[in-house]
Amino acid sequence: MNKIELRSEKGESGNIQKAGRTYDAILMLGIFYKDQGKLDEAKKIYQRALHSYEKALSAEHTSTLDTINNLGLLYTDQGKLNEAEKMYQRALQGQEKALGIDFETYLPALNTIRGLASLYERQADLPRAKLIYAKALNRYTKAIRPDDSRSKGLREIL
Repeated sequence: MNKIELRSEKGESGNIQKAGRTYDAILMLGIFYKDQGKLDEAKKIYQRALHSYEKALSAEHTSTLDTINNLGLLYTDQGKLNEAEKMYQRALQGQEKALGIDFETYLPALNTIRGLASLYERQADLPRAKLIYAKALNRYTKAIRPDDSRSKGLREIL
C-alpha cells in the first residue's frame, strides 16, 4: 500500500475537509496515470476516489460527479464506449440535480457534455454528436468568453 492509500484510510474516519484533500490527491494520481497512458492503474485510482467521495461527501457532490466524468473519459480512451456513455449520463444527471440552474454554466458539466458529444462522434452517431456539440457551444458561450479556445474549438467542429 503506498503513502496516498494509507493516508486515504486515515482520512475516511477523520474530518471531512482533510479527507476531501486526501481524495483530491488520490484523484490527481489517477489523472497522472491516465496522462501517462497507464489506463488500468488510473481506473483503479479513479474507482478508489469515487468510492471515497461517495462515502465521505455524497453521490451528488460535485467532486464525486467530476470523478464519474473522469471515469467516462478513461473508458472512452479504453474504447469501452458503452461504459463511458453511462458515466457521462450519470455525471450529467447528478450535476443537473446538484446545481439546478447553475448547471448551465458549470464548466465541469460543460466538459461532461462535450465528452458525451465526442463519444457520439467516435461512435459515428454524427447527428447526435452535432446536437450535443451545439448544446455545449451555446453553454460555453454563456459561461465564458465567446473567443475562448473551448468555444472556438466547438465552432470548428460544427
